[in-house]
Amino acid sequence: MLRKAIALIVVIVCVVLTGLRNVPAPHILVTAFLSIVILISILSRLLLLEPTRERLQWDIGRLSRVLNLKCFFESKYLPSHVCHYYASTTSRDYKLLEWATNCDAMHTELSPRDRLPYNCGHLYQLLHVVACINPKSSSVLEIGVGKGSNAIFLAKVFQHLRVVGLDIVPEHVTHAKCEAQKVGADNVEFYEGDAAQPPDQLKSRRFDLIFGIESLCHLDSDGRVQGFLQFAQKVLNPGGQIVVVDGFRADSFNSCPQEVQEAMILAESGFRICRMPSKRLWREVCDAAGLKLVRTTDLTHEAAKFWLKGWRVAQILLALPPFLLRRYFASSSIRAETGANFVAVVMTAYAFALGSASYGVLIFEKECQGFPS
Repeated sequence: MLRKAIALIVVIVCVVLTGLRNVPAPHILVTAFLSIVILISILSRLLLLEPTRERLQWDIGRLSRVLNLKCFFESKYLPSHVCHYYASTTSRDYKLLEWATNCDAMHTELSPRDRLPYNCGHLYQLLHVVACINPKSSSVLEIGVGKGSNAIFLAKVFQHLRVVGLDIVPEHVTHAKCEAQKVGADNVEFYEGDAAQPPDQLKSRRFDLIFGIESLCHLDSDGRVQGFLQFAQKVLNPGGQIVVVDGFRADSFNSCPQEVQEAMILAESGFRICRMPSKRLWREVCDAAGLKLVRTTDLTHEAAKFWLKGWRVAQILLALPPFLLRRYFASSSIRAETGANFVAVVMTAYAFALGSASYGVLIFEKECQGFPS
């Protein structure tokens, strides 16, 4: 239906353009009016769509005509793939996100259930971090700084803090350093490195708080999670905390219908993630590392609304002839990463809506004993 309507608009426009000189002005106005009415009806219908299981089947079929989804299911991603993904999308795809949300933070904009007395938007996640900072805190480490907005914000608000940022993407580190210099934040510093194998410069430091906002999901294997926790256990001061604000594979993932599992797998693969850790995995591994869970907060409902907006925009593009998107995404390696991002946007909405993904906050605290041998 949508494709037929779009085709009808294209035909109408072509007729008008080719015969513009011979068509009376009133007819042109009527044609233009009808085209607008059809377009509005299409957009209105799209705004009412919901990511259902029936629609999921249609979208997977549609995406398979645009991209080779087999590669998404079978690929095993390395840190180098993550670097290429963000190097290709940070200044393009995420620039659109910045324009749409009026914020340069590279994460989900949450919609709180309760109305707040201020507009927090992308800072909502950071409030969970701020709540863990006290007057005695002296050092904070952020994992996956992106453009540096979170770390710089904390450095400006808490000038008694030494804020350190770590990111695996060289372009992110360069950008963050420039932004910190622009705003005169001299109590923040940034390093390049992998959270699963942090650089030596950080191994001798001590921190009161370590946090990651939509970055620790890239610790996509048990070994990578354990590598990060070994480092965190070593550098955290007694009573120090780890704050994980992220998306997770649902604890009930294995009991979801196959197509709902596939939605999550495609979403992960679109972000160049092999397998997002579940909350259960974080609890089990942190418990084994002597890190006590002190708080868990579910924010799936708040996150789903943001991804629903992106999904509805993506529906407009999916209504286009598949060869247009296929040619665009295949035209360069950078646009191929945009194609991966497109798959992630479409499938993340389904994963949240149908139960194969969750979103929330986990806060762990270091106990007095060291990391078990």
